[in-house]
Amino acid sequence: MFGFPLIRKGRNMARFTAACVALFVGVSLTPAEESAPSQRIDLLIAELGSPDFHTRQAAAQALDHIGRPALSALREAVRTTADAEVRQRAETLVAKIGLRAENEDAIAPSRVTLAAGARKLREILSECTKQTHAQFHLTDPAQADQIIKIPEITDQPFWSALGTICQAAHLEIGLAADRNASPQSARLRNPVDAVAADLQRNTEQRIALIRQLHEHTIARQKAAANPQAVRARDEAIAKIKEAMAQNIRQLTALRRNPTQSAPAQHQTPTHDPNGIVLQPQSAAPLPSCVQGGIRIVARPFPATSQPAVAADILPVLLELQTEPQLDWQRIQRVTVAKVTGSDGQELTVKPADAPQVQVHRVGDGNIVIDANGGVNLMPNHRPPNGAPQAFRPTAMQQIVEIRKDNGKDVTRLSRLEGTIHGTIRTKPEAIATIETLTPGKTVQVQGRNDSEMTATLTPSADGKPFTLHLLLHYDPMLITPVGEASHPINPNIRLRGGAIGVAQAVTVTNGGPMNTRAFDLADANGNSYALNITQISNRMIVTNGKQSFVRSVQLIVTPTKAECGPPTQLTFRGTMQRDVEIPFTLRNVPLLPHPAPLVKDPSP
Repeated sequence: MFGFPLIRKGRNMARFTAACVALFVGVSLTPAEESAPSQRIDLLIAELGSPDFHTRQAAAQALDHIGRPALSALREAVRTTADAEVRQRAETLVAKIGLRAENEDAIAPSRVTLAAGARKLREILSECTKQTHAQFHLTDPAQADQIIKIPEITDQPFWSALGTICQAAHLEIGLAADRNASPQSARLRNPVDAVAADLQRNTEQRIALIRQLHEHTIARQKAAANPQAVRARDEAIAKIKEAMAQNIRQLTALRRNPTQSAPAQHQTPTHDPNGIVLQPQSAAPLPSCVQGGIRIVARPFPATSQPAVAADILPVLLELQTEPQLDWQRIQRVTVAKVTGSDGQELTVKPADAPQVQVHRVGDGNIVIDANGGVNLMPNHRPPNGAPQAFRPTAMQQIVEIRKDNGKDVTRLSRLEGTIHGTIRTKPEAIATIETLTPGKTVQVQGRNDSEMTATLTPSADGKPFTLHLLLHYDPMLITPVGEASHPINPNIRLRGGAIGVAQAVTVTNGGPMNTRAFDLADANGNSYALNITQISNRMIVTNGKQSFVRSVQLIVTPTKAECGPPTQLTFRGTMQRDVEIPFTLRNVPLLPHPAPLVKDPSP
C-alpha cells in the first residue's frame, strides 16, 4: 500500500488523524468526494466535538475550506446538536462562511458564452455587450474591423472571457484615463443618454452661483455705509438668487424626466464614462488580478504628485475596474497582509491615520465625500505657488503607503497581498415584506437595514378596487427603492443622499416621484395586482445624527385577473448599500522613483 509507519493509539493517533484532516484542507475534493460530500461534511462536524483539541481545530479548518457546501449541514448542527462544543464551533463557522458567501454573491461575475471561429472584433465585442451590457472603447480605431479567431467560450466569467478576446486580438485592458489617448477612438456603442453631462453642467453652474453670492454678500457688508453701493449689491444678489431658483428647477426637471431632459445637440455619440478601454498590448502590462466581477490594478502613481509624498514613503496606487452590473460606491480602506520587495525583504505599510476622503473636481469647485459617504461642495484647494498638488483618489482608487526600511530605495515589489474593503449597491431585492394583509387593519414590519414598512388596506364599497396606504422609513444612504436611479456626476462617483451643508441643494438621489416597481402585491395564490400611485409625500428626519427618509404613499390597487383573491402579500423592493471585502494578490509591482526636492503635503 502506501507504507505508512505504524502509529500507536492515543495522542499520536489523534495527531495523525488531525494531520490527515489538515491535508484535506490544502487539496481539492476528489470526484468521489464531490459526488458524495455530505458524508465527509458529517464526519467533520462530528469531529468538532472530539476530545482532542488538534482534531477539533483541523475539522474546523477543513469545514471552513469546504465553505458554502457545508453551510446547510452546519446550520442543522446548530439547531439539533446537544454538544455545546459542536454548537459553538458550528455557529462560528456558519457566521464566517455565510459572510464570505454573501460577499462572493455581491461581487459575482457575469457569464459570457461565445462561439468559436473567426470574425470581426467589432462583432465579438457587440455580442459581449448584449450579454453583459459592457461598453468598449478601442484606442486604435483600425482594430475594430480586424478579423480575429477565438476559441469557444462557454459560461466564462466576464474578465476571463475578455482576457481570451484580448489575447486573440493582441490587446490589453487599459485604464480609465487612457480613453483620451486617441480622440478618434472607435465608438462601439449607441449614443449615450446625456443626463450625466446635464447634471454636471447644472452642478458647475450652482457652484459658480454660490461663489458669486458669497462674494456679493461680503462686499455688501463692507459697503454698509454707502446706500448706493448697498442697493447695487442687493440687486445683484436678487439676480443671483433668481438664477439659483432656476437652477434648482432645472435640476428637478432632470430628475423627474431623465430621458427627456437632454437637449438634442447633446445626443451625439460619445464615450461612455464607465466603458472599458482596450489598447494594443504593451511590453510591460500593469500587474492585476481578478476577484468575481472586480479587477484590481496597480497603476503608476502620478509623477506630478510624487513630490508631495513624504521622503520615507513609497506610494502604490490601486485602482478597481468593475463590470457594468456592479454598482460600486467607494473604497473604505485597504489592509495589507504581506508586502515584499524585489530582494525578498519584507516591508511594512504605514497605517492610515484616518479614512481617506475622496475629492472630485467639478468646474470651479470640488465634490468631497467623507468616509461615511457624506457629500459636500467646496471651492478648489489651491496650494501655495510652487507647491506640489497632493493626489486625491477617486471612488475607484486607494493609495497604499509603504515605508522605506533603512532609507533603501525600492523600485519594485515582488508581492503585494491584502484586502480592499469597499461598499457596493446591491441588485434589487426584498427590503421588507408583509406576509398577511387584512383589509381594514394596519400591519407594521421591520425590514432590512433598519427600515420599516406600515400598510393599511382599505376596500371600496364593492370590495374592489382597494386603497393601500403605506408609510416607509428608511435611510437613503443605505436603501434606494427600485425605479429610483442615481445619476453619475462624473465617471467615478455616484452621489447618494447624505448631503450636508450646501450639498443639500445638489443631492441627486431619491428626488423623483416614486415608481410602483418598488412594490409587489399579490393574493394568496400569487396573482398580482396593478398599482397606481395617487398621492405621495416625503420628509427627512434626523435623530441622534442619523438621517431617515419618511415616505407616505397612497395607491389604488386593482386586480389583473378576474380570479384574483384579496391582496395578502406586499413586498417593498430596492437596492441596498453593502460592505464587501476583495482579497487581492499583485506581483511584480513597479514603483515610481522619488524625485527631488521633497516637500510636505500642503493639503489640510
